[in-house]
Amino acid sequence: MRINRLARRIIGLIQTFCLLLLVGLFFVPTTSANQNQGLGIIGFRESREIYDGVVFEKIISYNQQGEQRAHTVVIESGKLIPVATYGAYVYGGYNLTQMVELEEAKGSKVVVAINGDFYDTSNSIPLGAMIVNGRFVTSGNKTLVGFKADGTAVHGNASFTVRYNDGTKNTTINHVNKDRKNNTDSIYLYTEDYGTSTKSTIPGVEVVLQANGYLKVGGTVTATVKEVRTNATNTPINPGEMVIGVHANAASKISNLTVGTQITISVTDNTNLGWKDVVQAIGVGATLVEDGKIPESTAANKDVHPRTAIGFKEDGSYVLLQVDGRQPGYSNGVTYEEMYHFFVTEHNVKYAYNLDGGGSSQINVRLPGDAKATVQNSPSDGRERSNANGILFIAKEGADPNKELKHLHAYPRKLVILENGTVNINVKATDQNYYPVATPTNITYTVNGDIGTIDANGKFVAKAGAGSGTITIKSGNITETVTVTVVDSIDKMTSDLTFVSLSPGKQQQLNITAYKNHTPITAGNTAFTWSLSDSALGTISPDGLFTGTNGSATGYIIVKYKSFELRIPVEVGTPPKMITTFEDVIVRPSAGYNWDWTIENPQNGGTGSVSINTDERYVKFGYQSLRIDYDFRNATNTTGVSAFLKAGGNGQPGSTVNQYLKLEGYPTHIGMWVYGDGKGASIRMQLRDGNNKVQYIGFTPEIVDYVGWKYIEAEIPSGLPTPLGLQYAIRVMSVSGKSKAYGTLY
Repeated sequence: MRINRLARRIIGLIQTFCLLLLVGLFFVPTTSANQNQGLGIIGFRESREIYDGVVFEKIISYNQQGEQRAHTVVIESGKLIPVATYGAYVYGGYNLTQMVELEEAKGSKVVVAINGDFYDTSNSIPLGAMIVNGRFVTSGNKTLVGFKADGTAVHGNASFTVRYNDGTKNTTINHVNKDRKNNTDSIYLYTEDYGTSTKSTIPGVEVVLQANGYLKVGGTVTATVKEVRTNATNTPINPGEMVIGVHANAASKISNLTVGTQITISVTDNTNLGWKDVVQAIGVGATLVEDGKIPESTAANKDVHPRTAIGFKEDGSYVLLQVDGRQPGYSNGVTYEEMYHFFVTEHNVKYAYNLDGGGSSQINVRLPGDAKATVQNSPSDGRERSNANGILFIAKEGADPNKELKHLHAYPRKLVILENGTVNINVKATDQNYYPVATPTNITYTVNGDIGTIDANGKFVAKAGAGSGTITIKSGNITETVTVTVVDSIDKMTSDLTFVSLSPGKQQQLNITAYKNHTPITAGNTAFTWSLSDSALGTISPDGLFTGTNGSATGYIIVKYKSFELRIPVEVGTPPKMITTFEDVIVRPSAGYNWDWTIENPQNGGTGSVSINTDERYVKFGYQSLRIDYDFRNATNTTGVSAFLKAGGNGQPGSTVNQYLKLEGYPTHIGMWVYGDGKGASIRMQLRDGNNKVQYIGFTPEIVDYVGWKYIEAEIPSGLPTPLGLQYAIRVMSVSGKSKAYGTLY
């Protein structure tokens, strides 16, 4: 039987250092990174007013980090009400959409929401202080962003002292609504904001108080001791109660708290910023803009991540910025300095602060005509993450009870479309406060300029050749305008699927995106020419619907536009197979380990180690990744750090092909995502063929000269004896001792 190179493919989940056996190539023209500051060259920006005095903008750009997708909201002074929120309880975390829903259940309408403070990932408790509706919710002495009742922003350093007084002395409370864990020295205070119980797991003394109010900066609360629980864990917190807790070793510190004792709890502001007048506040990270300049310590940090930030202008306006990242080909993320430049050059911001980023970075916006605020960005985890808190911006005005039409809103509002492409213009209607009303039936569409045609239902067909113009949408005296640019050349084209694997006779719709100046262009699949490399594969329609043969076959779907060609691997009858997700990987020396590692040629001076990483900054998908630390500074010849799956019983790499992880069939490529450190180490892998002969395989690119995420893959030579065994899945190398690098890869 003839062995087809595409007959079988083993695919690992696209995951940090996840092994992916992938077939085929797709076209990506090379481009050099632009060295502009900030977001770089902006290829596309679409702005729309989403509430009176509130403008939302989507930006697609290209800077020295590569592709960027950003979202900004500019809120004029006094137009929306800022509200800090943590969800239902401090402990445990809620995603931003849940926070919005909980707030709207109170009768509010959220126009914009962003994620907030950094937090302890084990419990989602924020690192900084938090003030919600005037209540002092969590303690922390770090920079805060807050708002007074009239919306005036207060921001800067925060320092609070929390004490209780029993009538004879003051006792300092070290933490408010923070997890006690195994701390043996500090005093903790819990309120009903924290949760339904203290969540403590280490026995200690926990004193239940009946309180007559809530904590407030500059204020006091009186409370009476109801119960003293010794050797206590997870004490319930009932409505109206507070709990003071310590580790058993620190019991003497609160020995003055006995049943019936009355105490006064105070929160003192140690700064002159006026935090007592603030009704909403959360902690923030680095200061990005300080009096129009960037602090040296901020500029020194060159890390690239998804980001969320908030800025303040001299006129009292707020500027929100969210940038996606960790998604090569879509958005890579930015540095602190790049955010600084954008804030200052685009919006003349005076002060700005970094919020939690990475997989936490998120912005929700209620688009005009929609009932609620929805996620506008692409979180790097592929889903919303539970966070510590967020800032919601609430509408001051409600819906018009008469539901009178005042605005029309086109989606899209700015259109860049490929010649002969098609798009449906969606129109929504709102009242004077941007709440949805019924879309009128008497809408008319008028094309202005030589750009194409539009029918009565809003379906626009671009003409052949380039052009620019507008589409006017009208109902009575209410109008909306769509700006249109028709292009007749592209820089790149990609498919929503990089491979297709189907059961016999099944169908799969493919969608193509074309790019011009790093900006995606609306096209519609009929703007491209579709064909198959072999008619035995099945059929492909003019709009990209593939129908597989009733048998089995392998080949390519071919998509063309002028000189551009995209080849998408196809296999019918052979499903993909997963190797590992790295979510359940255990690395030596942990008990029950299923991955191991070794130093190759240690006599040549290489050292290092392999471990599991859970720092979300270095996790491409999911919750953990493989971490490889290496040090080749003393390398005299070839050496490396190699990781491998424990396929046998003793965890050793073995010496015959049967002792390695067998690769079913004949895969053609092996790929993985790598977070590079740019220091020049090589990445290779090692197979054994069916004759037990070593096969050294190099990845492309092999040299880690990049920083951040990059997908790399290696081609497996054809014609090797089978079965193939995966001996060393990942080899971080100094070849011939030439690389003197040391660092960490994920």
